[in-house]
Order: sequence, then C-alpha cells, then structure tokens
Amino acid sequence: MWRLIVLCGVAAGCRDDVPAAPPPSPRVASSHGAPPRANVSASVPDAGAWTRSGAFLSALAFCPGDTELVAIDEAGWLTRWRVSDGARIGATALTATDAVGLAAGAPPPEHPPATWKSAPPRDRVDCRDDGTALAVGVLVREEHWDTPSVNSDGKKIVIKGSSQRELTIPFLVDRAGAARRPSKTLDVIDSRFSAQGDARLLTIDTRVLAWRDSGALDEVFASERDSDAALGAADDIVEYDGDRGMARLRRGDQWIALGKTESGFRVETVPDGVLIQTEMAVHVWTLKNGKASKPKLLLDATGVHVKATAAGKKWFLAVDANSELLRMKRPSMKIDTVKHPCSKTEGDGVAVTAIDRVAVTAIALSRDEMQLAVACTDGRIRLIRL
Repeated sequence: MWRLIVLCGVAAGCRDDVPAAPPPSPRVASSHGAPPRANVSASVPDAGAWTRSGAFLSALAFCPGDTELVAIDEAGWLTRWRVSDGARIGATALTATDAVGLAAGAPPPEHPPATWKSAPPRDRVDCRDDGTALAVGVLVREEHWDTPSVNSDGKKIVIKGSSQRELTIPFLVDRAGAARRPSKTLDVIDSRFSAQGDARLLTIDTRVLAWRDSGALDEVFASERDSDAALGAADDIVEYDGDRGMARLRRGDQWIALGKTESGFRVETVPDGVLIQTEMAVHVWTLKNGKASKPKLLLDATGVHVKATAAGKKWFLAVDANSELLRMKRPSMKIDTVKHPCSKTEGDGVAVTAIDRVAVTAIALSRDEMQLAVACTDGRIRLIRL
C-alpha cells in the first residue's frame, strides 16, 4: 500500500485534505552542530513549501540523517529543503550567474568569440556526512565562423562552420551555501563522495580523481582498457567493455563480473547490490561473498527512455517514460507499480486523465529507505512513504 504525501504551504494553493506528512527522521548528532540557515536567493521563485518554480529539478539527494534534501535544476541552481516541513533553507547559484567568470580558465577558443551560457548540469548530486553537496555544472558555447573558399567552377564561396564546446565545473557547496570549485579545468562526466569523504570526479578519459579538501587533485584510478565507466556509492566503479559487451564492478582491489549489458549506463550501488540503467532498460544484481547473481530485469523501456533510478538495501526503484514508479522489494525481488506519483489527485482514488498527469524528473531514496522524494514537472517535490 502506498499513499501520496504533498507537503505544501497556503501560498502554494494546495488542497487542504491531503494526507499528513510522515514524521521527520530523528536528527543525528553531529560534531558540526546545527546547520546554519543559508541565504535564500530572491532569484529562485518560491510558491510555498517543497517548490522550485521555473526550472526542472534534474537530481535529488537526501543528506545524512534525512533531515535535508538537496537538489540541482536545469537552470544551474543548487537548492536545499528541510525535510520536516518542506521549507527551503538555501539556494546557491552554480552556473546560473556569472558564466563569464566561471569560464575564465577555459582553453582559448580557436574561432571568433562566443558567449558561454549555463546548460543543464550533470544529473547527479551527492551529499556528505557534514551536509556538503557535490554537483557538476555545465557551460556551453556555440561557435560560428565563415571560411573563404573556391568551388569547382573557380567561383569564390564562403563555407559556414559551427561547433559547440562544453565546459564542466565541479562544485562543493556547504550547508551555509558557500561554493568552491577546482582551479583546474576538467572534463567531468560523473561525481560522488568517496568512503573517506573526498569528492571523486570521473573524467571522460576514464580516470577517477580525488578532489581533496586542500584543493589537490590526485588520480586514484585509471582504466587499463578503452571503456566506459560510471561511479557507484563509496569507492565503487562500474566499467563497461564495449568490445565484449560486458560490465564489471571494481570494489576495493577486487573486480566482480556482472555479465552482459548495454552501454550508455548509469549506476547505483549498495553493499549487497548493483543497479545499472541503460538507455532503455534497468537491471539489478545481488552481491554475496564477492560474487554477483544473474541480472534481473526491473524495467524494460524498449523504444522509450528510463527517467530515474534509485537503489538501497530494501528497494530497487525505477521510473519509466510514462512516469510510473516501479518498486522491487528486497530480498523477495517482487515488483509492484505506483502509477503517476506526481499526479495531485490520484492518491485520493480520483481518476486522472493523461493530460492531467504531471511527469517525474528525478527521485531520491531516503537513507532510512522509508520514503522517496519525487521531483515533478509542476515545480513540486512530493514524498512517498515506501
């Protein structure tokens, strides 16, 4: 059984008969004390509790203790909410402002000047034990140029050319909203916190760099093969061998074979399991004694696309192209479906037509695995009790 929980304020214009929200998780003790209240920028529209108007949320994460939820959106903002009441307590611009300053260290262009613009960030945000968030912002620039030439008849012509450049910028944002970034330009495709708390950055050439608090960037892994890779939790790395169509998990100094899968994947790992999202499917593995089980299909999205995934010790979760949530309960591995978790009235048993449905853009599983945060295209975050 499931129910939809919408945490809203009067200003949001929400229904007043929605089910009550679950009680907040107990606050865990921390040597850092109570989190400071960050300055909330007026540039981020606020329509009440649990809202982020004007831009889709592309990634969510619960902070340790499940007392805060952090998100990034396609406009280049990182926002924090308090889980107990949905109040927004921080908003930090990553690439939403000052693109010129952020791109100052980028390689000089080969073509005439063009303007750097904020683009959707990498769809991953992670949170460390002290509440610091890690995300990778993206800037792009379109370059256009004319090249004089001569055609086969000897006539002068102009050949028009264009290209797009992309600049990725990792950010660490503390609970007070202060952000910092590396001094070196990097081509980062994935990021997670390590088990020791350092930020890990996966580069396009399949190297993993540890971004230390001192600012140093130390290489901790480099692939020995021409492969794709993705970061899992802690220090896990999943590597895909395109020639063989096989994936394997690196955990510590051990490699665990996962078997045949497709490329273009996103990874979630937990101590006893792996979830791999390809473009049109989601498979899961159970890990035991250093070995992986045979893969089990969680979602077949052939012909469409997978929207979001999450993994834990109790659940494997995926959202399909129709924004339906598939839940695989562990260890039974039985699957059920939550239809349209973003719809405002479906949780009350009211029929919702396709045109009324609100789509899912991102999900996050709480650390205690009791609830799931769901970001929706109407600008709201909804909490589902699992």
